[in-house]
Amino acid sequence: MKSKSKVVVIGLDSATWDIIKPWMEKGWLPNIKKMVENGVSATCLSFPPITGPAWVSFATGKNPGKHGIYSFFKVVGNLDEITIVSSKDIKGKTFYEILKENGIEPILINLPVTYPPRIKNSIVITSLLTQGEECVFPPSLKDEFPIFKKYRVFPSNLIDSSRSEADIKEIREIEKIRFECAKELFLKKKWDFFFYLISGSDWIQHTYYNDMYYGRVTQDSECVKAFMDFDSYIGWFVNNAPPNTNIILMSDHGASVCKGIFSVNKWLEEEGYLKTTYEKKTKDRGAEELEISGHKKIIINVQKWFWFIINNHILFKIAKKVYDKIGRYLPFHLDLRVGIDISHSKAYHVPNTHGIYINDKKRFKNGIVSEDDYEKIRLELYEKLKNLKDHEGDYVLDMVKLKEEIFYGPELVNAPDILISSRKYKIWHGIGPKFVFGDFNFQDEYGIFIAYGPDIKENINIGTIKIQDIAPTILHMFGLPIPDDMDGKVLKEIFKENSELFWRYIKYIPSKKLELEKLKIKRVTKKLKEKSTSEKHKTI
Repeated sequence: MKSKSKVVVIGLDSATWDIIKPWMEKGWLPNIKKMVENGVSATCLSFPPITGPAWVSFATGKNPGKHGIYSFFKVVGNLDEITIVSSKDIKGKTFYEILKENGIEPILINLPVTYPPRIKNSIVITSLLTQGEECVFPPSLKDEFPIFKKYRVFPSNLIDSSRSEADIKEIREIEKIRFECAKELFLKKKWDFFFYLISGSDWIQHTYYNDMYYGRVTQDSECVKAFMDFDSYIGWFVNNAPPNTNIILMSDHGASVCKGIFSVNKWLEEEGYLKTTYEKKTKDRGAEELEISGHKKIIINVQKWFWFIINNHILFKIAKKVYDKIGRYLPFHLDLRVGIDISHSKAYHVPNTHGIYINDKKRFKNGIVSEDDYEKIRLELYEKLKNLKDHEGDYVLDMVKLKEEIFYGPELVNAPDILISSRKYKIWHGIGPKFVFGDFNFQDEYGIFIAYGPDIKENINIGTIKIQDIAPTILHMFGLPIPDDMDGKVLKEIFKENSELFWRYIKYIPSKKLELEKLKIKRVTKKLKEKSTSEKHKTI
């Protein structure tokens, strides 16, 4: 029996208890505080702590070894050939597709990796991986609600490290418009499940997290004002939700501070596993044009002139700070990129991943590592990384694992072969100094989770959950069976012991049977359409 209750999930991208708790205590986030004190809270674990794969793990209830998304990108053919992932790359079914197939209407606003929409005849506003100009589906919403004509996927300044307080004001305006759009749909459209993501929290933290973490901000700071905005939006949904609605507030990952950057590819180069090229292989055509933050700029390649800066820690840090401040105002863009010679490299840290790929012949066209040497090189790298220390004698990495120790499933073949993370250093793919020391921040595995509503226990912390647990929990809340290939569990401990959701039997369904049921639904729908058309012709 399907539940008549509704579910709302609000995402606060990159939110961490290290910021949320002290700001709650200061009175800056009263609505989140209300949810915590009158609901269930936990730390939400996700790995890799990257927006794309984390939100897909949320949507599928599966680890990346099953859903196949490890980054914002996917490798195609060779390790230096990557493309942006889309919803078409998600293997298996998302919980919102299962809801739709069972007559439960979802609305999705700004959920990453939903472009192109996988559910038809539903409202989907796609997120940062949108390809093309259209992110509002159906596009007719822009005529029905003119506010949608102002909806934007990105802020003007995409360069995290150079965002100013003026940029935060723009982010606040973007999120205000998104909130107004969400309100229109929440109040005027039919829905049973409603998802709404606030991205601005992540955009702001990339630049200002250290100031926020160390208490170097006041209530008058733009970043605090932004979070107070976000808290008010969350409060509006809490106060305007139908009486039978349970609400989840969550983040896809957390954030933390660190003492420097560790360039994995520079280390691989020094160890002899990676080859780089500092010269353009093709004839230098001179200056090129590049679209940056909505403005065309001339690219000036300066790697021949300033390579000594890149290899000097102090000069590199100074130069970067200066360029980050003034770069957006210059009519040109300095290109300090170094080429990777994949055809002569044994291993490579692909951008935006938490791991290293072995460049083997079996998977990659330009692979140079034989099947016999694959495991030898992988274990060799594994041991070196585990024992790697910095100049102070501290271990650089807190976690070094073979992929089989973290992920499992039919898509494991596409995972990085060695997975790494660090609490001391931000993992970086660039070829600059091996270490850059300073005040940096990074995305970590520790996000937030709060459940609130008529069926939810009050003022309880349940420790930690996994992001994969949320999909099966949502299906259970709607009285639907859970595909047995989901990795997450139903969070039964969040429900009041006198609630129907607590006592409801958790049902599972073989994933293959689910596909058969889908085919059955399609056949029945087709027959009904054919019958309807036939009767229409008879009437005529």
